[in-house]
This record gives sequence, structure tokens and C-alpha cells, in this order.
Amino acid sequence: MLAGSAMLFGISQTTLSVAPFPCVKYFATGNLGGGDCPTTGTGNNKHYPGYLDITEKTGYVSTGKITIYFKDVIPAGTPAPMIISAGVDDGSGNIVAPAFDYYYAAYNDNLATARTSVVYCYYSPASNQNIFNGSKAPVLAFKIQYQGYDPNTCGGVTPVPITLPVLFQSFSATRNSQSVSIKWETATEVNNRGFYIQRNVNGEWKDVAFVFSKADGGNSNQVLSYAYNDPNALSTVSYYRILQVDLDGRAKFSDTRIIKGLGEVSKLLMFPNPGTSGTINVMLQDEVAPKNIIIYDATGRAVKSFKNFVNASLTIDRLKPGVYNIQVINTTTQVVSSDKFIIKD
Repeated sequence: MLAGSAMLFGISQTTLSVAPFPCVKYFATGNLGGGDCPTTGTGNNKHYPGYLDITEKTGYVSTGKITIYFKDVIPAGTPAPMIISAGVDDGSGNIVAPAFDYYYAAYNDNLATARTSVVYCYYSPASNQNIFNGSKAPVLAFKIQYQGYDPNTCGGVTPVPITLPVLFQSFSATRNSQSVSIKWETATEVNNRGFYIQRNVNGEWKDVAFVFSKADGGNSNQVLSYAYNDPNALSTVSYYRILQVDLDGRAKFSDTRIIKGLGEVSKLLMFPNPGTSGTINVMLQDEVAPKNIIIYDATGRAVKSFKNFVNASLTIDRLKPGVYNIQVINTTTQVVSSDKFIIKD
């Protein structure tokens, strides 16, 4: 996979009797962001300029970018194909529910040149989740259409998913005094060279170690376990992720884990804050004791609650833009922690 990529899928090649244009080969994400994707309007009227049809879709916001790679070259002068839909493939070329509620637009596509890849912006309703990261959907496929041609000709239909090069089964990071214990497991590995462990402090990602694959020749269908102990006596928050690298140089990122600094043991940690797409992640100070958690909106109304929650972190989603207060009650010690966070429009 290419550096920064999240997952792969294949597209079966049909006879090019109508549209002699290339099908999709795979796509890559990798924190491409979407802040500079074009939108019009502000606040509740913010929307993207109509793309799949002439009707402007209100209520959609710029969510991110994806890079689509094609099997052959798109000729100069040929517009990038439209993405009709994306979702999970049923194994016979049909995209089935859930079909993801996104709209797409080619981003700064240069028609003057031949190209084998195109960057697309994608737009979602504020309540929708970003499914183009590696944890949301193990196999995805697109239906695409070149302008003026039926989408049921190649083109880019009849998607057939292929196995991910590496399927993470688990990934954890835990502070042990002045170090951080990082553990992960893979369910399958294909053509895998190994893993870069990366740490982010103050907004900058750096490699801290490289761990070679345990798989014979980089291939395995057995569960393989890995571990690394990172010396970390920082007093501020650290973020960890794993960059998996194939033998051919392609790569993808894992999810991100957050670790408290030594000086932040008693704090609630929330990231990102402000939250985006209606979602925020909360790291809790006691990883074992049951906790009752209540989320209040700006009017003091309880909008979400979690009873006897025992995990170290919690993802809260489907929140409307606004200011919220979180209250965490340790049911063992009766200690109450609270803080504010923001979900941005």
C-alpha cells in the first residue's frame, strides 16, 4: 500500500466496448484532511457545490480526501470519473447496505495531463462517521462513471474486494510509569515487511522504532502478537500509531492511541477538542473501576449516559455542534471528574 493508505480493494475488468477508460485499482487515505475542499455557505447552510446532479446538497460538510489509483492511465483531456456510490461489496459486484452517505468531487484535477491517480474530496452529513479510515470498513468498493457513459460499463463497476495486506486484530498503548507498553496483534499478513511505531508530541509524528514482521516471507493467516516498550517520561500527552509497510513499499496507518503524561494522571483527556463529525474521544483516569458517565448539552440537558463503564477510553458520537459538559463518577471511590468540550460545525 502507498504511504498513508488505509485499505485496498479490487475492481474486476469488464470488456471495454463502450468506454475505453481505466477501472479503479485501489484507494488510499492517510490523514489527507478536507479543510480546503470547496464548500459554499456557512453554518447550517454550508454545503458543497452540486456534483452528482445539479441540486446542491445542504447539510453536508467537507470531511476529508481520498486518493483513487487507476489500473491504467486516464488520458489527458478526459475528466476524472464521478464516484456514484461507495460501500461494502456483496461478493458479486453489488454495493450493499450500508451505502455510505457521502458525495464526492475531484480535487484540483488537471485535465491537461494524463494521470493514474486522482484526489477526491468527500462530503458527509455532520452526524456521519468517517469510514475511510482503517477501523471502519475492512472492504470497500466504489461504483464510478465517466461522463457521458453508462455506469454499468467499464468505467469502474463490478467491484470485487481483495484481502487487506495486514488486518489488525488489536492495538493498545498503556503507560507503565516512565514508559509506554505498545502491543498489537494481526489476524492476517500478506507481503508484510513490518511496522514503524510512531509517536506524536506537540503535533509532530516521529518514528521511535521499527519491528519486523514475524510472518514467514511476510505472509501469515495465523494471529501474530507484537510488543514494544517505549521510554516515555513526558509530562504532556503523547499519541501513538503504527505504520505498517509492505515488502513493495506501500503502507497504511493503524488507529491512534492517546497516552497521558506523567503530570496528567488526574485529568480527563479529550481529543480532538473541538471534536469533528459529531465525535470526540475521552480517556479516563481509572482503567479498572466502573464509572457512570453523563454528557450534558449547553442547556444542562443530559443527552447521553453510560452506566458502569470500565474501559480506559470512550468514543462519543452523533453529537450536534455545540458546547458540552462531561461528568464522570467513579462508582468505587465516588470521585467526580468533569470537563467541557466542543463539537464544531
